[in-house]
Amino acid sequence: MRKIRTGIKTSSKAQEKNLVLKAKALKKKPTMILPACGGRCRKCCFDKIKKQMMKLQNLNDEKLSYFTRHGDQLIRAYATSLIIANTGKAPYLAVAHLPHNNVAYVVRGKTKKEKLIGVQYYDNPVLRLLSIADIAKKKKLHIYSTKNCFVCTGKESKPPEEFINDIIPVLKMNLKCRDNIYSCGHESNFKLKIRFHNITIVMCKSCASANNTFYTFAQHMLSPKIKKEFNVEIIFHPKCMIKCNECKINVVTPREVLEKYLNGSITDKEFITESSEKIKEEIRKIEQKLFIRDDICYGSDANAFISSFNPTEAERISFEIILKKIKNPLIVGDTTSNKILSMYWDEFGRDVLFALTNDREISEEMYNEKKQPSQILKEVMIKYKQKGVVASLPKYFKLTPVAGFVDKIGRTYKMMGKEASVKEIEKLKTDNTKIKSVAYAFLLTFEQAKGKEWQYSQVEKDFAQFLKEYTKKLIEANPGKYHEALQSLLKATGSTETIRKN
Repeated sequence: MRKIRTGIKTSSKAQEKNLVLKAKALKKKPTMILPACGGRCRKCCFDKIKKQMMKLQNLNDEKLSYFTRHGDQLIRAYATSLIIANTGKAPYLAVAHLPHNNVAYVVRGKTKKEKLIGVQYYDNPVLRLLSIADIAKKKKLHIYSTKNCFVCTGKESKPPEEFINDIIPVLKMNLKCRDNIYSCGHESNFKLKIRFHNITIVMCKSCASANNTFYTFAQHMLSPKIKKEFNVEIIFHPKCMIKCNECKINVVTPREVLEKYLNGSITDKEFITESSEKIKEEIRKIEQKLFIRDDICYGSDANAFISSFNPTEAERISFEIILKKIKNPLIVGDTTSNKILSMYWDEFGRDVLFALTNDREISEEMYNEKKQPSQILKEVMIKYKQKGVVASLPKYFKLTPVAGFVDKIGRTYKMMGKEASVKEIEKLKTDNTKIKSVAYAFLLTFEQAKGKEWQYSQVEKDFAQFLKEYTKKLIEANPGKYHEALQSLLKATGSTETIRKN
């Protein structure tokens, strides 16, 4: 029983009226504060109290006042209600500060506040248990209380069907019932499973509420060992993409998190979240490779795990290098390739870059870049390609302006592609008709001339139509044919220059 703090205040008309009406109803039917019998006890623990209440029903206020100070605490609380019914007044109220709300109640004589609250709020499924909690504890009784059910099953733990029917809506979750299993019906790797007698409640993290389902049950029950009436556990069943000979996952609900949940200090959602993190920590301690992504387990199949990310070729190679080096399970959510690479980049980034380039200089330069791993991979492949292209293409010394421009666009295309080449052309600032004709010929070859026609004269555009055959051959030429294609394009422009390689 939690400690209840109290205060005093003047009652409102509505509060006073409500308490008086309930007190009058209780005078007519005193047994409303006691549970109905649903057990097979040889003798009812509440029989003596019932007889005493019957004797008090018609006493005057003076005699009732005596019983508010002497005798059984529950009888004292009932005597207080009879005085309220007889006088029709409740001008001053004590206020009890409960965990989830404040409750105003009438004080008379020397009576425990729990008894007064339980009796005066006999129509509240949770509060009415306060008045008989000590009796239930002493006699080891099982009592169930909901809107339509207030039943004692004695020393036998046997919740009535009405109790189950009433408590499920109180949980305020969209659960569907089939064969006594109340479930949200969603597939999820982590679920909360609660078994209570012949019913089972299953919910995923998304459907788990901000309430505590066990605590909600416990608020509506009295039991000598209430925690033992429930089996609460976290279920972890990822979808098996690869059938292993023996499953390496052995899930045990974390004891420390379970205790927090059963003590009512965390919600359903928090219980699932905290448990899942603890379970993942335990799985990561397994000294075997195991790959789990979101709701899917790939066992030790690294290739299947990698393919699930639809990686680029550079990312795939990077994954393969990293996954060969790690020794423990890798468990991630629905994440991206970049986030996986980021997890291991400090440790294995240099190895990945060297494996992709076989070049220590480029690897070290790119490893020190303050960028995301996926971006670094993209750029390192461009640099590696550029270095290879530069090394394979012929080198020239002192080219004429036309030859220099043609070579610049040709090399740019080989190293960085069409988009970068077009940007180089757009930077062009010259009145040289031959150069501008070659530039437009490249734009035609790249199919990027639309919208740029106004920058060129009709003569330059007509000449470009003739030259585009040669610009196409240049960009398609392999390193061995590059020099020949460049010389042919220059000759087509009318140049008599013979270019020579260094």
